[in-house]
Amino acid sequence: MNRMMMNRRYFLQVASLTLLPVVAGCTAPAVAPTQDGQEQTDAPASDQVQLLMANYGAIPDAWVDLGKVFSEENPGINVVFEGVQATSWADYF
Repeated sequence: MNRMMMNRRYFLQVASLTLLPVVAGCTAPAVAPTQDGQEQTDAPASDQVQLLMANYGAIPDAWVDLGKVFSEENPGINVVFEGVQATSWADYF
């Protein structure tokens, strides 16, 4: 069995290419200047995130209650449940 040894240079190249998108995703978004040249400092009021939870069939009442509790504890996230009526898993997906 012929195994290729991974040298340090190759490992660092692969690691940097793998971690670069992860690190870039963790940075803060750029602040766009307003029309008068000042930087916008506060986020718009419509920064509400909607979390959609789908289920095959009807939504249990306990899930709705859990979604309400989660939304109360995380004010920026609105949980929405959607029951998907389908005849098979292929239709569901």
